Amino acid sequence: MMRESVQIFAKCMESVLAEHDDECGWEDSHLDFLRDRLNANVKELNGTFEIPLIDIDNFIHLIGSQRKTLIDIANYCMMLHENMGKKLYIEGE
Repeated sequence: MMRESVQIFAKCMESVLAEHDDECGWEDSHLDFLRDRLNANVKELNGTFEIPLIDIDNFIHLIGSQRKTLIDIANYCMMLHENMGKKLYIEGE
């Protein structure tokens, strides 16, 4: 059975992906593009740790922003994982 924390995280990932269902799919995206998006999100996340925590509202907003960015990072990791697997399968034939 899948761990509860993994299930919750996967649901969050799916929710963010579903928000973009009307856009072109990532399935045909170049690996370089996905890697660049992943790196940009990691850089964005790292930058949030340098923001001073002024008050509780700032803290709550910052944590929410960081959690959203972590979901984006996970989705780009998943996209890279899937597309690399397809590339490996196609080139391995």
